[in-house]
Amino acid sequence: MAESCRDGYRSIDPYWVVESYGRLAGYILRIEDQPISVGETLLATLENVSGETNSSGNRGKFDIQYRDSDRWRTIFGREEVFAGWSDEGVRHDPGEGFRWELTFTQDGASDAVRHSPTYHVCAPLRSGEYRFVYWGVTSEQEVENDYETDYGVAARFSVHS
Repeated sequence: MAESCRDGYRSIDPYWVVESYGRLAGYILRIEDQPISVGETLLATLENVSGETNSSGNRGKFDIQYRDSDRWRTIFGREEVFAGWSDEGVRHDPGEGFRWELTFTQDGASDAVRHSPTYHVCAPLRSGEYRFVYWGVTSEQEVENDYETDYGVAARFSVHS
């Protein structure tokens, strides 16, 4: 969970598990032009590389986490009136997917997730190791576990000051 949040927000305790880095369930997740510095643009892409039309969850099912000594922590908190993420499906033809572009600052990353519910960056952004996590694809492991846990794909990136 994030270190601390402002009034009206709570740290997100991720209920998803990173299953792999780079590829998962016919998708590849990439971070472009890295390392980056705080204040620069973070560009993440999710691409359907399966060769057939594939579906995913909505584009809001992502997290940015930083490495804190021996574990990963989310940078985000959410509004206390959080009702949960929606489960609509999005179809992607081969070569298509999602693109996230955000200014890597507390305000810029918060603005990238302006939807209901609203996220806010609670953790200070500083130099270190980070990962972008998307948990909107359904993996074989998720199906085998009767959808009890959401599994995600991650891509690492570094931030320098």
